[in-house]
Amino acid sequence: GGGSGGGGEGSAQEVSMLEGSLAAVRAFLESEGREAAAAAFSTAAVARFPPVAAAAAKVSWSALFPDASRAVKVEVGAGTGDWVALRAEADAATANWAALELRHDRAC
Repeated sequence: GGGSGGGGEGSAQEVSMLEGSLAAVRAFLESEGREAAAAAFSTAAVARFPPVAAAAAKVSWSALFPDASRAVKVEVGAGTGDWVALRAEADAATANWAALELRHDRAC
């Protein structure tokens, strides 16, 4: 079954996506340059938005990103953003990234 079946095994595509995501997280956590990259990251380039949006509001990707034809990847629970910043840099030619953090005490 698929991801919405509840309790069943994921499809081969879902399993592959999960394995790829886990591999990327492990590689990031094991990378020697992780702390230096996080320290060098400037929050000046991060777009800031009000913490509350209307329930009916929609995101205009074309207003946010210069090339809205690229895939949009979203990191939910981004914390301080060091992982997502490195992923966004690595995917700069192929994807647009948005990061969300619900706890204001974790966001940079």
